Amino acid sequence: MTNPGWFDDPNNDAQIRYFDGQNWTERTRPKPTEPEPVASKQTSDDATPKHTATEYNKPDWIPLAITGAVIATLAVVGLLLVTQGGNETAATGDSSQAASPTATTPTRQDSPLPTLTETVEPETTTSTFAEGPTPDNEWILIWESREKTVYSRADVEQEANDFRTDGIHVEILDSDEYGASDSAGPLNRGYWVIWSGPLPTRENVVEICEEWQTIYPRCYPRLVYPK
Repeated sequence: MTNPGWFDDPNNDAQIRYFDGQNWTERTRPKPTEPEPVASKQTSDDATPKHTATEYNKPDWIPLAITGAVIATLAVVGLLLVTQGGNETAATGDSSQAASPTATTPTRQDSPLPTLTETVEPETTTSTFAEGPTPDNEWILIWESREKTVYSRADVEQEANDFRTDGIHVEILDSDEYGASDSAGPLNRGYWVIWSGPLPTRENVVEICEEWQTIYPRCYPRLVYPK
């Protein structure tokens, strides 16, 4: 026999349904999904513009006229004769070339994408079963019993709210805190008990159980008192 719990809904793949150990209940929840991963944007360096060299043609030199060449030669000879014997002063000068700056292409550095962290706020619910009635040697109608080692009180309160949605007012008691004085014997220890009442007689409990038998076939009467 399968233990009670939440399982894939056999009728709807998009949700899960609660199985009470014997029957599928009307309680459903959306199937949990995993958050999708954050896509990182791929960047690329800007393309470096291409440069083309421009070729230049050298101008053609026009030959000097023969007459001009002769005149230039005579002028040079005359200048040498004038300056012959004179003191020849050579002037030298330091020349410096300014180094042309080397152009550098800046390297583009992409900042890392921030890590997105999803913060899930815990659900806060206010219990509506904190101060229910206390049956004192009175008949009650027990709808369901859930083992405390398997179910938390919050789980049982959620299930009890389903009863209230159906129009059935229910409360929750801890079987460790109550005893039973009817012929069925003591209450089993270690259970959360979803119940209605108290009711005047056992017959009243049986009558209500028969009315809801098709939906909640496990209901039964008990005569309980606080320990």
